[in-house]
Amino acid sequence: MTHAGVSDLSGEENLVVSLVDAGLAVQRAIEKALLRLELSFAQQRLLAFLLHAERPLKPTTLSFLLIQATHSVSGLLNRLEDRGLVTRLRDHQDRRIVWVNLTPEGRALAEESSALVQKILASCEAHVSPLDRARMASNVTHVRDSAFQLGGVSVAKWADAKNLIRHRQDEQAKGNR
Repeated sequence: MTHAGVSDLSGEENLVVSLVDAGLAVQRAIEKALLRLELSFAQQRLLAFLLHAERPLKPTTLSFLLIQATHSVSGLLNRLEDRGLVTRLRDHQDRRIVWVNLTPEGRALAEESSALVQKILASCEAHVSPLDRARMASNVTHVRDSAFQLGGVSVAKWADAKNLIRHRQDEQAKGNR
């Protein structure tokens, strides 16, 4: 059996190939749902990161979060800015720094699209017990970090960027209790 560049799996499913297939399948389901909002998967993720950060972010931070090159993020930002969903503002103290923020329209679309994505993710996870979810998340994190290292992605810088979002989500969860 050959798949995704992997040959002869000796009849056993390869963990990483299964993860890639699962990720692609989930991404396809999300992309299909986002069509009606005229958003790509990457655009939705960028809007969601800005929504959950609840403060402007730098394009470099967004590039780490999206695991994309800065020039790719610039293209995403151009398209979102053209639609009036984000703004880019120069820092008053250091003009080299650019801050990206959601417009009111962008916030509304980010909220709508995030709810849509959460519904799809919940549906995908519905048949996995909470204990298995926790175990899988831990194991997949190890695989992801290995892949980051192999791909030259700084796990530390990605984690720092992700912590900006995670901190805000933790605050929201405490407020909902």
